[in-house]
Formats: sequence, structure tokens, C-alpha cells
Amino acid sequence: MTDQGTTSTAGESMVGDALLGQLAASLEALSAARPEGLSEAELLRVVSLLEATKGAAAALQACATAMFVEDRDARVAQDRVDEVISAREASCRRRGTRAELVLAWRCAPGSGLPRRFRTAE
Repeated sequence: MTDQGTTSTAGESMVGDALLGQLAASLEALSAARPEGLSEAELLRVVSLLEATKGAAAALQACATAMFVEDRDARVAQDRVDEVISAREASCRRRGTRAELVLAWRCAPGSGLPRRFRTAE
């Protein structure tokens, strides 16, 4: 994702760095994990924990997605009100925001962007 003039305080950056570090470490640990040698009970527990992990990850992803869209759209709207950009440029920037999300989701550009994040054009 590109940074289009966002600002953050040192505290916000540290929180962001910590979260990104935790997520990267979790991904690394999950990628290296192997179920060989576990009992049936342990295998079921792994399945259950991974299901809960998927749910937690989906919730965090949805929250981060919503915040990303809201922040970008607010900035575009303010630039439009301030007449820094044209209506056409605002539309392009909103579409660009959604395109960045689709790339972050590793989806094809035309595939199922949730309705609440689509631009009204």
C-alpha cells in the first residue's frame, strides 16, 4: 500500500510496529507448524484453535479494511471540498483505494469487493 501523506505520532507507529510484528511472527509460526505426531485429541484441538484463529484474523482484517477505506475516503472528500482535486480525480482516487485493497487481499481486480466498500459512481 502506498502512503499518501498520512501522518502518525511516534506512539501510533510503535503500536503499529508491534501489531505488524505480532502478525508476522504468528504467520511465521503457523507456516512452520506441522501436525505430525499429535494425538487425535490434539489434532481436534489444532483444528478448533485454527478455526478460532481464522475468525479472529477475519475480524481484524474487516476492521482494518473499514478503517483504511474510511480514512482514505475522508481525505479524498476533504481534498474535494478544499478544491485541491477535481471530481474526476476524487473518483479515481476512491477506485484506487479499492484496487489497493484487492491487491492486498490477493484477489483478482474484478472479484467480489464487498458492497460496502464499492464506490458509488
